[in-house]
Amino acid sequence: MAPGTAAPGSAVLGINGTTVDRPVFAGGVTKGSTLGDSTAAGSPLKPSYLERPLPAELSQAGENVLELHKDEGSWIAYDAIGVFARRG
Repeated sequence: MAPGTAAPGSAVLGINGTTVDRPVFAGGVTKGSTLGDSTAAGSPLKPSYLERPLPAELSQAGENVLELHKDEGSWIAYDAIGVFARRG
């Protein structure tokens, strides 16, 4: 393996130019990258979900920019990023 391929990946999460978090993603399996489907029988891929609160004061009326910049470790694969308001 190349250096860094076994290390969990991390990323810098920011909103509108302000860093709000640095999530570290659990180590995965390289073999899974050739399958590409965590729902396939026997797949070594395991889906995961991360939720991070975003400070309301960083949001602005109109367009907002959410950034996820990979900074260290192995590769990260994701298929969706969403921003949702909590109810209640």
